[in-house]
Amino acid sequence: MISKLKQWIFFPVCVIFLLFSVDIYAQDIIAQYQLPPLERVPKGSKAEEILKRAKVLRYAEEMPVKFAEVMDTGRYIQELKASIMKQIKKTEGKHKILYFNGDTAKELNSFMKNIGTSDQTEIILTKMEIILNEPINLRSNIIIRGSSTHLVSNNINIAIIGKDINNAGLKDLIIEEPLKCGIMLINTTGLVVDNITIVNCRNRGMVIRGGSRFIHINHSKFMENQSGGIMIQEGSHHVCITNCEISDGHSSSNWSAGIVITQLLPVFEYGVMDTFDSDCFFPKDSSFKNEGVPFKNIVEASYIHDNQSSGIYRGRKRQCLSG
Repeated sequence: MISKLKQWIFFPVCVIFLLFSVDIYAQDIIAQYQLPPLERVPKGSKAEEILKRAKVLRYAEEMPVKFAEVMDTGRYIQELKASIMKQIKKTEGKHKILYFNGDTAKELNSFMKNIGTSDQTEIILTKMEIILNEPINLRSNIIIRGSSTHLVSNNINIAIIGKDINNAGLKDLIIEEPLKCGIMLINTTGLVVDNITIVNCRNRGMVIRGGSRFIHINHSKFMENQSGGIMIQEGSHHVCITNCEISDGHSSSNWSAGIVITQLLPVFEYGVMDTFDSDCFFPKDSSFKNEGVPFKNIVEASYIHDNQSSGIYRGRKRQCLSG
């Protein structure tokens, strides 16, 4: 009789302890991944109703990977770069080839206006020198390719402007001595900058602003520019800088570093699919976040040297991964 009494007491105690442990575990998950709080259901509710209101379970079902995988920093870095390259590949489709025989930016702009907005076109510059008598206005679905072609400033503030465009490219060009900057991107999506040299700008080599995203700068040089090489600002994200050389900036201000990254837009929830690209997740490692802002930009395999200011200046910590 006593033995049975012990069993009757032991069983409910175990059940209570198990439920308590599950509740603590659920609270740990909520705290770790910053999920919405648990909602308590009234006693006597059906199991189906309990599961329906279980936000943690619903949250997990919406994810294509397990919790443990979502928060892995190494996986985040891999997915971030993959998501950038996935978007960039859209610029590498089959293009119609057109040859431009003019020698001024004004002629080139007129030439581009005659190209259909949806036509994927690669313009090959046949002259070794183009006079910038006005800024070159880059358009969507157009790649401009030189042959180490020099774009020579004629007291022009900005050499090339890309505003509200997508799926474009600049390749094999040398930009010399614009008054403000060599390339300005504003709200641009999907752009490749490959084998570009920007030298002796009286301000900055390249500015990426206005929420521009999915930009790949590769095998390019930014040299002897007064206020540094590249600035990423105004919520611009998913910028990947690889195999570049950025050197000999003339100013000692932080805002004139080789690369400046500032004014990123915050995203406050961990464990949520990246609002910019469904393949991207936020990392678990607290060193990779600052007030909920994960890094969205990558600088790798680049040589940044001999700038009077620092090599990379970040207005807030961990706004890029550099190595």
